[in-house]
Amino acid sequence: MPGEAWTYALGDGERRGAPASVPHLLHFEGHESRRGNFAARRTSQPQGRMSTELQGMEKIRRLAAQAERRIRLGRALRVGARALCAALVVAIVGVALRKVGLLGERPARVVLGLAVAGVAVAALVAWSWRLADRAGARALDRFHGLHDRLASALAFGAAAERTPFMDAAIEDAVQAVPQAKPRAAVRLPVPRSLGAAVGLAGLLVVVLLFEVRHHIPVAHATTIDPMEMAPDDLEDVKDFLQQLKQKDQSDDTKAAIDEFNKLVDDIANKRLDRTEAFRRMEALE
Repeated sequence: MPGEAWTYALGDGERRGAPASVPHLLHFEGHESRRGNFAARRTSQPQGRMSTELQGMEKIRRLAAQAERRIRLGRALRVGARALCAALVVAIVGVALRKVGLLGERPARVVLGLAVAGVAVAALVAWSWRLADRAGARALDRFHGLHDRLASALAFGAAAERTPFMDAAIEDAVQAVPQAKPRAAVRLPVPRSLGAAVGLAGLLVVVLLFEVRHHIPVAHATTIDPMEMAPDDLEDVKDFLQQLKQKDQSDDTKAAIDEFNKLVDDIANKRLDRTEAFRRMEALE
């Protein structure tokens, strides 16, 4: 009704200007606003925690992968150095056999090629050989005294369902990430067998430079005791053959006289011994 006093509740008191049956909208809106802000704060906190956790887990995985690569590299260096020693021994033996003539040029090259290939294959196999589960994370935990925090975090992070205990362990590992150093945790020392490899390489150089001398006997020409005739006797024989040739012009006589002239020339030049000279004379008769 006009002029009727309108009241609405404000806490314990009353205020004029509105019917008592109308709810206090301002009071209701303020209450809902406070509830909304509280809920927003509660929602933003888990989201921020999840984002930090994801970043931390990604950093743990990256550090563990770096540590595993260094483990593989160290193993490849150790195995490669040992394989290098074996290859150098094979090369020394092959070169030595080649020097003394017991091994041909082509087989020696094949032996050297196989030795070099063996070193490469051994190092590659050592690199690709499977590591233990979470070897990189365990190496970081062991060096920094983290008591398997990083390895446990990786295991819990891969679980399909996580318990509050797992979440707490992951948060603890994320906080320990800044102190993890793969280079410090997994060092790459010089392989012990590298010194032996250097010594064998020096020995190989010595064998390569060493010259094997082969003693070849000097060939001596065989000497004979030539048949000797006086120059006057030789001239007499030649004159006799010339006269005989003029008397008999047959082909057989000419051939026999030519052969006898060759025999006389060989005797004059001391190319025949007595045995050979008499043999040829008998053949002409």
